[in-house]
Amino acid sequence: EQSVKILELACARESDKLHEVGALQSVMDLVIRHEAHLFKDTVKSCMSVVSRLVSRVEPNTSQLEACVESLSLLLQSTDQQISDPTLKCFMTLADRFVRRGHDPVPL
Repeated sequence: EQSVKILELACARESDKLHEVGALQSVMDLVIRHEAHLFKDTVKSCMSVVSRLVSRVEPNTSQLEACVESLSLLLQSTDQQISDPTLKCFMTLADRFVRRGHDPVPL
């Protein structure tokens, strides 16, 4: 849980670097697998990291399919602290696709 807080702080300064090393998928996997065991403030921090790192996802990246799959799983959560930010992440991705001239259908 302290690691998530550190990631959240690091995201404010080095979100590009964290995205490059796969932090997005790692944090999404943490929430998907351990949602029931995480404190609410940890979930909030995780989703803050996810939201910030999703804004770095490019339409032509090889990790797009895994990212969309994980976001889809997060969207199924009954916890609004997870599902609401996840919906915003999908909107961010769709906007990024459109701005880059790509078809948002893969989302």
